[in-house]
Amino acid sequence: MTPDERRLRALDSEDHDPRPARAAHDALETGLFEIKRSLPALERGEEPERAFLGVRSETAPEGGALVIAVVPAAPAARAGLRRGDRIVEAADQPVRDPDDVSALVNARRPGDEVRVVVERDGERRTLTVTLGDQPEQANNP
Repeated sequence: MTPDERRLRALDSEDHDPRPARAAHDALETGLFEIKRSLPALERGEEPERAFLGVRSETAPEGGALVIAVVPAAPAARAGLRRGDRIVEAADQPVRDPDDVSALVNARRPGDEVRVVVERDGERRTLTVTLGDQPEQANNP
């Protein structure tokens, strides 16, 4: 059996965890989307618009994106997101991890409104965020 055949067999096994491959695929797809969206502005010599939410998050143990910091006065802060919120849905799509939140923001423009569902203190809350302009250097919370 060749190394390629062994790899394919491992990929087909029930023990295979598809999450890393899916994450790589999603990242590539998001990057390609961003390039396609930005290309017209770049061809005109302009800076492409980039939306900004203003949170830093990590993968929550139970899934979703756990907000570990919020940039003061950023769109997320104005909408009411707080440190400790777990983002479970955004723009009517489930959120599995912080990459999903990044993809959501990258697929939109400043000024777009996005519904974000968070779990806070055991309750689900729906917040509406109006995305802002990506600052040249975002303040890392």
